[in-house]
Amino acid sequence: MQLAGVIEALSGATSPEEVFELVRGAAVPLGYRWVGLFALTDEAAAAAGASSPIVICNYPDGFAESYVRLERHAVDPVLALAAETITALLWEDVVAVRTLSPEQRELDAERRRVGLHDEVTCPIHGAHGQRFALRFAKAEPGSCDRAQTGSLQILAIHVYYALTRMWAEAAKPVASSESLADHGQASIAGLCALSQREQEVMLWTARGKSASSISVILDLSENTVNFYVKNAMRKLGTTNRVVAVVLAVRSGLIAP
Repeated sequence: MQLAGVIEALSGATSPEEVFELVRGAAVPLGYRWVGLFALTDEAAAAAGASSPIVICNYPDGFAESYVRLERHAVDPVLALAAETITALLWEDVVAVRTLSPEQRELDAERRRVGLHDEVTCPIHGAHGQRFALRFAKAEPGSCDRAQTGSLQILAIHVYYALTRMWAEAAKPVASSESLADHGQASIAGLCALSQREQEVMLWTARGKSASSISVILDLSENTVNFYVKNAMRKLGTTNRVVAVVLAVRSGLIAP
């Protein structure tokens, strides 16, 4: 299933388990067998109702258990960076430029031993201090297609939106008519850094649509779509579309 199809399916998912299966289904064609959602802050764990840093995963038998039992999240070099950055991180890139502690070297060796390779970690910065990381790893060592990391990062954003919708519905009183979408629209209405057209093109970009597809949806020329995207990137202070999408979502400018 292509990214746009997965995003559409996530919007209609009704349980965290269904969300996880959709993510797994999207990851396998890209070569990623293992998927894990990690809570990086207490606020994230509370929102997810998780009793450990690993909210959900399909990691090899025993690895997740030992990771939690030995509190390896506290020394995980990638998770430490994921809480502070908004773009995807590759495990190999991080460990290549750091002097690893004995505990970190042991974690690195165990990961290779159980078959976690070429891992991509996608940071998720939500509201109220919620910080998550969605991680994808291959079962066999090989080369990582860096062109895929942008798509995985956008997928991570939509996973967060799907899950927070469910958590919010589960937490609110039955009689309340308030929804997560109401908060999102209120936030967007209160911000004006992007014009309406810029918000529209960034919204469709976040949903995985190409400039040519957006031009058809909004009845604009492709050049005009690219013009609005470039304006939005300039206002958000980046020259990278994926980073612009992440910043727009994080700022409440769009709610995909």
